Amino acid sequence: MKEQNPTPLPRIVLAIPELLDHIVDYLADSSEDLLACALVSKSWVPRAQFYLFRKIELLPPNKWNDTQVHVRLLQILRASPFRLLDCLYSIPLPNLEEISVECTGDQYAWSMDIQTSLRVRDIFMSIPTLSRVNFSGKFRSISIFHHYFENCAANIQSLELVNVCLEDEEHETPPDPPPSFIPSRMQLFSQLKSLQLQDLQWAQFQRLLAPSFPSLECLKLQDCVGNVDGNIDLDFGMLTALKRLDVDTYESRLPWVLATLGSLPLNNSLQTLSLRFHCVTAQHQDIFNTFDTDITNMDTVHSLRRVEMHLSAWQLINTQPVMDVPTFQSYFPSLTSKGRLFIYRESLLRL
Repeated sequence: MKEQNPTPLPRIVLAIPELLDHIVDYLADSSEDLLACALVSKSWVPRAQFYLFRKIELLPPNKWNDTQVHVRLLQILRASPFRLLDCLYSIPLPNLEEISVECTGDQYAWSMDIQTSLRVRDIFMSIPTLSRVNFSGKFRSISIFHHYFENCAANIQSLELVNVCLEDEEHETPPDPPPSFIPSRMQLFSQLKSLQLQDLQWAQFQRLLAPSFPSLECLKLQDCVGNVDGNIDLDFGMLTALKRLDVDTYESRLPWVLATLGSLPLNNSLQTLSLRFHCVTAQHQDIFNTFDTDITNMDTVHSLRRVEMHLSAWQLINTQPVMDVPTFQSYFPSLTSKGRLFIYRESLLRL
């Protein structure tokens, strides 16, 4: 019997979403092949666009290879440093999820800082699917940085602030922007789940990122020096949803790590603490023993199930004596007996 209402097949077989995803995955390593195939059918365009533009790096010209292919583009950028941003703003990118922005170099600093922020903000506004942002660079004030995100921050779920800092106040800087430029206070980053920054940046960005604290699940602190100068105290009192804390630090800063954990609210959800040490030596055995005793008795880490310790391979490069894993593990008898300690030694291949 002939089917009364047959399900219509795609107009072309290559428009089947599942098949298309597999094909695009296979071609994603070659931009040329992917672009060529995207011309076959309009149905290919969204998926090809996602793979090509999910991560865009806005680099200053001096970081490009001065090859013949780039000479003309470099000349255009030097004459009009915002031309690249203008071009990106004119490209519709409905499937872009991740963007990496590096605002360094002369063209992105000083008097052009405000103009650049307007261009990048326009790009962010044109990408409704943007959920992950990696930012790097210097800014004259927190209001400049704020301005980048004022119309898209509500959708950001992952934010990496790598080498982001405010200009040193001791250096001569242009005057602050007019009051009309400074964005009004709003609930930025209310959906943020993952945040990466340096501990020294915490005080600078704490007020800006405060709306994200109740929803934050993963926090990574890089190059932590702790309160070595007596002024880097982190308050985690609002991080009730935090499930994972990654700290890149030194063995001598473990007391600071404990103090930071002590600032967590009692109703926190921390399950994993990951510590990456630049160097470990037997001379800090007392610090390791104290950390082991204190962390197993802290009220603020009652839900902690894993303490990961990653031993850096830098000691191998610097021909320093390397501590073996069993010896290092013996410094943490309480964590070991509870089955919560996990030790990893990094490979030289990662460096």
